[in-house]
Amino acid sequence: MVDDTFGAMACWLDPGTRTSPDEHNQRELVIVQDGAGTIESDGVVELLAAGDVLLIERGHPHVLEASATGLTWLSVYWPRVEVPA
Repeated sequence: MVDDTFGAMACWLDPGTRTSPDEHNQRELVIVQDGAGTIESDGVVELLAAGDVLLIERGHPHVLEASATGLTWLSVYWPRVEVPA
């Protein structure tokens, strides 16, 4: 049976901080709520600002970094429970 449910979580970074490198077997939709920063995935760096929506495909390592204003986003991911690759 395929798990077609999704999970969601509120995420934030203090100004000038970054996430640890992350890679998972789930799709992830990042909805930037406030602040600004960057996302680095597969060696490409993209700017993020409030209102941006970004889809991260399965298996793509990524790191988010907050600017001097901090960064707040909603992460929606599916399937809710990560299955082994």
